[in-house]
Amino acid sequence: MKKTVIININGIVFHIDEDAYEKLQAYLDSLSHYFGTTTEGREIVTDIEARIAELLQPKITDNKQSVTVEDINEILAILGSPEDIAASDSSAYETETAGEATYTGKRTSRRLYRDVENSTIGGVCSGLGAYFDIDPMVFRILFIALLFAGGASLVIYIILWIVIPAARTSAQKLEMRGKDINVSNIEKSVREEFNNIKTNMSKPDSVANRLSGFVQELIAFLGVFIRGVFNVLRYIFGAFFILLGIMLSVAIIGALYFKNFAIQGDMNEYFSSAQDFLYNIISPLNADTLLFLAFIILALPIVGLIYLGLKLIIQFEARQKWIVITLSVIWIFAIFSFAVLALKEVENFRSNNQIQEIIPLNTVPKGILYISSPRTNEKEDEFLEFFNHSRLFVPVKDNKPNEFAGIVHIDVEKTTSATPELEIIREARGEDRAEALEFAKAIKVNYTQNDSLITLDPFFRVSNDKRWKFYYTKVIIRLPVGTKIYFDENTRHLLRDIENVNEYWHQQMVNKTWIMTDNGLELLGSNTSEVRPINDFGNKTLNLQLRDRFGIDRDKLYDHNDHDNYGNLMLNGKKYYYGAIDLDVRKSESEQILVELVKTSAGRNSAQADNFLREIEYNYEQNDSVLWLDPVFRFPENSKWNDQRLKVIVRLPINQKVYINRDFEPLIERMASANNKWTGEYINNTWTMKSEGLVKME
Repeated sequence: MKKTVIININGIVFHIDEDAYEKLQAYLDSLSHYFGTTTEGREIVTDIEARIAELLQPKITDNKQSVTVEDINEILAILGSPEDIAASDSSAYETETAGEATYTGKRTSRRLYRDVENSTIGGVCSGLGAYFDIDPMVFRILFIALLFAGGASLVIYIILWIVIPAARTSAQKLEMRGKDINVSNIEKSVREEFNNIKTNMSKPDSVANRLSGFVQELIAFLGVFIRGVFNVLRYIFGAFFILLGIMLSVAIIGALYFKNFAIQGDMNEYFSSAQDFLYNIISPLNADTLLFLAFIILALPIVGLIYLGLKLIIQFEARQKWIVITLSVIWIFAIFSFAVLALKEVENFRSNNQIQEIIPLNTVPKGILYISSPRTNEKEDEFLEFFNHSRLFVPVKDNKPNEFAGIVHIDVEKTTSATPELEIIREARGEDRAEALEFAKAIKVNYTQNDSLITLDPFFRVSNDKRWKFYYTKVIIRLPVGTKIYFDENTRHLLRDIENVNEYWHQQMVNKTWIMTDNGLELLGSNTSEVRPINDFGNKTLNLQLRDRFGIDRDKLYDHNDHDNYGNLMLNGKKYYYGAIDLDVRKSESEQILVELVKTSAGRNSAQADNFLREIEYNYEQNDSVLWLDPVFRFPENSKWNDQRLKVIVRLPINQKVYINRDFEPLIERMASANNKWTGEYINNTWTMKSEGLVKME
């Protein structure tokens, strides 16, 4: 057992054995006695103490907390003693002989610093010169040449100025030049510094010297300022990384395990957490294992993010590299284990199978089949809206809590049968096709037929004792040619990719009557075509211009041109709906220029559709060769939306020229698509009507 002493060297606290302390104290006393009490002497002793502290730090480890006399002997052998300096001749201050004679340890390797004492700007070039033992002027010329060659040297210089530390202490100045950091060389460095100060003070106080000093001080200030900015950014980014890491940690834990945290909105009504959701698909043991592995995979990078933030703020050095290695091994093992277990669970769903059932329907009175669905509550309706394209499921929360529910999808196809049919396709997944078929047979689909009304339950049901097997159900309504069908509003989210002649989206098909034709399902409505000639204007080019009398923004025309988006309009105190026209330019069979207005509308029957057609209003105007077209048609608000449309076809005789103004771009999308062109080709260009269609004038 040894007695230890706590000492402070150069602001650093060390625990030191008593015998080592006595030897170190005697050494420092001999230095003070030798170098005296002058300012120059005290500077030398201070720099030697700084070097001693620098050499002592590596001696302290986790297994060795105290400085021993052996450590002191090793350090003193490196530094040398005042007696070694006194034994050298008087020229020792100008040469390195004394240092070489007393040095017994390993020679100091060079380290890159900025030489601020011999600097012109920031000491980068002088530091590089000292490190490579080359005249700094070589680097200065190189940086200036690169500056005129593209300016890259300026960015490089600023980066080097920021990242390379300045040589402030005598030990750093010696290390910069690759000299031994011992007592002799430290003394020499300090004396040279004092001599330089004396020389500078003896220089005349000229304007040039003062200007040079001002520039150097300004540059030094800018360097300090830039470093300060980077330090502020270091703290900001450090705090941001820590805060982000904490937030992500809370989010991950809550998402994986806590109730009502990750599953919001509609699904929150059915599942309390991701864990609860997985319990309905795979075994609880495997679900918990996967969640734990997922937590490890996500959490460890977040720990690294928080560690990076702390390091930016505190700038500590972690010596426990084994911790990083261990955590990396755990992270890789977690990824591997997660992948293996997930692939094993996927094997339970690798095969798919289905069963089809065709059910003849009763004769449909009046030839119209009405398709409806029970009204759903708000939460069920939201679920149908957002998840109608998925195989997602929900536990049933009525009188049968041991069932799952999935969304039924409706399609319509043509049949050669004399009466309508209902085809129900039930589909499921399993470990093999036989198992998948058994699961598919368990799906229950509920519907009723009352006269011409088919009421279909929007959800199919299946027992949850075997867990969810990615069930899927489609109900195909097969119609003979000539049979009409009407979808009410409640079926909006059940219709799925129904092909039709009119190319309507499935959600646009509700509240309309459709008829099965030889070409497929077609909207039952009405249309009229009105052809009007325009006044002759000689051989001039027809100039198509857009006349906006209603102040409708051009971007809105794109919205209203999809025929499912109508705007509101007030005209002469009366409320109207409006929709964007479709413009087309086609060949005329006569020698006249014609304007054809093709109006279409839907309805429950032809009579109702005809009424809607008669209420469509549209205006255009001719001024010599300029044809002014309104961008929109309108109809009274009380008509409501029944898929009213208007196509304006300008028919041109052969060799007639036409100019299309750029304002028509949102109105000619269908014309461009039909001719395999893009709208930008048509606008602001002149075209000639030929037998094959419009040809662009060069």
